[in-house]
Amino acid sequence: GCVFWYSHSVGNARLVYISTEHDLAPGSVQHAWLERELSSVDRSRHPWLFVAGHRPLYASQGRVRTNATTAGDTFEPIELRQQLNSLLHTYHVNVYLSAYHSSYVRTCPMDVAGKCVDDRTAHGVIHLTCGTAGAPLDAADPTPGRESWVAKHVPEHGYCDIRTKSARRALFRFRSVTGELDDVAVVENTWREGAREERILAESEKDKPVVLSASDVEEWRSSSSAAAAADVQRAVAFLSLTITGIVAVANLN
Repeated sequence: GCVFWYSHSVGNARLVYISTEHDLAPGSVQHAWLERELSSVDRSRHPWLFVAGHRPLYASQGRVRTNATTAGDTFEPIELRQQLNSLLHTYHVNVYLSAYHSSYVRTCPMDVAGKCVDDRTAHGVIHLTCGTAGAPLDAADPTPGRESWVAKHVPEHGYCDIRTKSARRALFRFRSVTGELDDVAVVENTWREGAREERILAESEKDKPVVLSASDVEEWRSSSSAAAAADVQRAVAFLSLTITGIVAVANLN
């Protein structure tokens, strides 16, 4: 049978995949599995913890429906927040990754109430929506009243790239299919249960601004035009294959 929720490790990061199309309510099989999985992560080996699901917990394009009319509607952002936010914060998840909305959105680090926090001094979950592979774009501006938690919104096709360069900081990138680097962000890891030296370092640096080093700027902004062009060509080739496949299926039907 199909496996709808699972996890694996990549370097110093642990990735936990859930199904937002299945029951995630407290007491459900998946919710119990998710809590066991998050509680078992060894943060000394995997200081970065990511949870990924198809639907976002926060929707900047205003697609929030509270009345469930179909099975899919049950898992709109309001319900998902009620089902998942507590777990994400209890186990200090760094990032929640999603798609569904066809644009790129990066939020500020957010507390359990959905308020922005300073990630140098307090734990906050960043919600990264990267539904930019090829579906028609949701190009609307972020919904009025929610702009406070939208750190970046890019209504372009493209891809996301996350590099956990150390246990303390990660670099986020979004590159559109035009080759433009539309978002670069430094993310602090607020997990503070590591070695005493790490806590001292965190305390000593908490009032310092988070900046990209010269080497980071060089690495991220000049990842060679040839490499960027190759990225775009691969993306276009993938989109072409996807569109061809959809047309073929449509013709068969």
